[in-house]
Amino acid sequence: MTRTINPTRRIIIEGQDIGKLLSDDAISLSVEDHIEEADAASFEITNRRNEWIDHPLFEQGNSVEVYLGYGKQPPKIFEGVIAVVEPHFPQDGVPALSITAYDRSYLLRKKGDKDNAFPDRTANELVREIARQYRFRENEIITPDTILKKRYFQQNSKSDWAFLKEVAKDIGFELYLELGTLYFRKPQTKPEIIPGTFAYRKNLLSFEPSLSVEKPVSKVIVRGWDSILKRPFQVEVDDPYAGERDVLGEQAGSGFGGFGESVRILHDVVADNQFHAWTIAEAYFQQKEFELITATGSCVGESELKAKRLIRVGGVGRKFSGLYYLTRVTHRLDDGGYICEFEAKRNAISRIAVEDKKDIERLENEGYAVRR
Repeated sequence: MTRTINPTRRIIIEGQDIGKLLSDDAISLSVEDHIEEADAASFEITNRRNEWIDHPLFEQGNSVEVYLGYGKQPPKIFEGVIAVVEPHFPQDGVPALSITAYDRSYLLRKKGDKDNAFPDRTANELVREIARQYRFRENEIITPDTILKKRYFQQNSKSDWAFLKEVAKDIGFELYLELGTLYFRKPQTKPEIIPGTFAYRKNLLSFEPSLSVEKPVSKVIVRGWDSILKRPFQVEVDDPYAGERDVLGEQAGSGFGGFGESVRILHDVVADNQFHAWTIAEAYFQQKEFELITATGSCVGESELKAKRLIRVGGVGRKFSGLYYLTRVTHRLDDGGYICEFEAKRNAISRIAVEDKKDIERLENEGYAVRR
């Protein structure tokens, strides 16, 4: 996966390729992809003749697309709108102009807190209604085909984004934006795995894992109110993913089981029925599945790196080699080249599963130094 050719970038503002417009004015570029915050793209251009500071292309609200990768047709990795324009006039050096754009979830986040009532709607209808207020087209809003129950929704002093995130959480869904498309659906049970292996001292430039001693939650309790029977109920759900991973307390040769309780009551939600409670519990485990190990790292630039994907890390010992879930990725291109910095998390200390052993053998055959 090590790259030997020069990276290619294209920045399109309002349909115009600014690389062709700027000619010799240098551009540094970074794109940040995050599972919770708005994605951002920042670039800086030299402004020697003071000609770009008032140029109509660099106005707030203008659309921005960023393409970055290798070859003549690099893939799109960002789509959003300009939010911040900052000129720099240093005492020494060349004047510059910094531009920051955010994805369109920024618009739903920044409009301030609201108080609204939405009676007799499904969650699907609610999401589409609010998204249309921000000029999302119908094909830019992805919601499930299943018919959800109509209900009353109350927005209490929350931004539209925070409100819709709360609605999603209440029914075990997730809400996120990716390349201009708004997704409202059940969490994906199997995140996409980025091809190849990122091996230390090859395409993995640095890696800093941190191990949590907190015992993973093995069971959650969801409480609710049955409106038909007029009585409370609770549902206990065991971790459906426990059998798929090697948790700390089960590590070969280790009797340590971590600190803390393994059963958790979800106090911040009230289920409508038992199926709703089970859905909430399953979504909780999907969210918490990758939280035993956290890590930061950097690697050779790779446009396929995105938050919510899995990467395979090798060459960092038995405990820490394996799959990691990306929570933040920053693509950075400047005079030093193209690199990616990332934050990730993982659900287990590996005992080297069969799949991992095959990867290690393949890595060693390719010349990687992998500690066993």
